[in-house]
Formats: sequence, structure tokens, C-alpha cells
Amino acid sequence: PVRTVTFSRPQARLNVFPNPAKTRLMASLQAGSNAKVSLRLLSADGRVLYSTVQTAAANGSLVAEINLDGLQLPKGWYLLEAAYGNERQTRKWMKE
Repeated sequence: PVRTVTFSRPQARLNVFPNPAKTRLMASLQAGSNAKVSLRLLSADGRVLYSTVQTAAANGSLVAEINLDGLQLPKGWYLLEAAYGNERQTRKWMKE
């Protein structure tokens, strides 16, 4: 038998740009209204290099900017993780 599955809201997609990034990294996603969103910048081996908690707008949207100049990261691959509620998403990005 075939069953219909309905989700209460579409999966929020974490977008990371520009990619590759030089001086700043932007992250955007649609979370819940006024949701607390934890953003973590991770090295390729999973070490936490930077973390912040930001609040989504009343409509659930969040756009965050991470200043990479202050972090003095070498060129290479990194991960950005966003966690809110019981959801967690990770995107790979490159520092040039």
C-alpha cells in the first residue's frame, strides 16, 4: 500500500555564501519564529573554531555574517553547522 506523508513545514535549508569566502561568510536559513539558532564554525576534523547564538526574526528568517578576518583561518575546507530546536544542518565551505 502507498501512504501519503505530510510534513508540517518544509525542511529549512542552510545556505552558506560566498563560497569560497575570503573576509566574511554569510549564512541564511528559515527557522522557527524567534528561534534561537546556534552557529558553529568547525575545522575539517570537527574542532569548534567559532560559535555564536543568534535569534531568528518573527517570520523565522535568519541571515548571519561571520567576520573571517578576526579568526585568522588558513586557506582550506571548513564546516558551518546550524542547530535549532531538534534540527541540525551542516554545510562545507572553502576559505581562500
